[in-house]
Amino acid sequence: MKKFKFSLKSQIMLSLCMLIAGLLLCGGSLAYFTSRDEVTNNFNAKTPSIVLYETRWESEGAKMAQKAVPGMEIPKDPYIYNNSEAEVYVRMKIELVVDGHTYNSTADPLFQKIFSYIYFDDETPDGSLLFDPSLGISECYNPDFYYYDGYFYYASGDTCKALESHKATSKLFDCIKLPVKKTDFNNGIFDKKFTIKVIAEGVSTSVVEDPKVENCADQFN
Repeated sequence: MKKFKFSLKSQIMLSLCMLIAGLLLCGGSLAYFTSRDEVTNNFNAKTPSIVLYETRWESEGAKMAQKAVPGMEIPKDPYIYNNSEAEVYVRMKIELVVDGHTYNSTADPLFQKIFSYIYFDDETPDGSLLFDPSLGISECYNPDFYYYDGYFYYASGDTCKALESHKATSKLFDCIKLPVKKTDFNNGIFDKKFTIKVIAEGVSTSVVEDPKVENCADQFN
C-alpha cells in the first residue's frame, strides 16, 4: 500500500481494474475464465480518499469464473466507499479491452454489445440491464447513477449526490450474464480474450459550486 499526498483542491482518483478473460472452447459448449484483481489505495488524513469494492465478486464470482459455462451469472458488483472524513462526489467508468484494444465509446459496436450482458439487478425475474447504448439514448437504467460523457455518476437525476464520510454508494451493477446461445458467443467478445475494467474517481464536494453533473464533470478533468 502506498501513500500519496494531494492538495485540498486537487481531485483524487482510485482505479480498480477487474479483469475477466474468457476463452471459448469446444465449439461454444464451454467457456473458461481467468481473473486478476489489481488494487491501489490512496490514503491521506487531510484529503478525501475512495476505495472501489466488489464484495460478491470477491466472495463468489471469482470462484465461479474459474468454471464458467454458457448461461451462468457471474456476480460482479462494483461500488465506491468513501474512506475519508470529507464528503465527495464520485463516478465510475467502464472500459472493454479486447485483444489489446480499448473500447469505451458508445459508437463502438463491441462496447454496445458488452452492455447486453451487464445487469444491475439480478433479484428480479429477468434482471435489469445497466445501460443500452445501442438505443441511441445515453440513459443509465440504475436509478442511483446518471450517465454523462462516458461516466456513470452517483447522482439523483442529473444532480450528483454527496457521498458522506465512511459511507458507500449502491452497486453500479450486479452481475454479468453469460450468453446461452452459441451464436451469441461468436460476437467478437466471448470468443476472444477480453477485459472489463472499472475505473472509480472522486472529487471533494468543496471544489464544486453547483452539483449538476455537467458542472461536477469539469472538476474531475
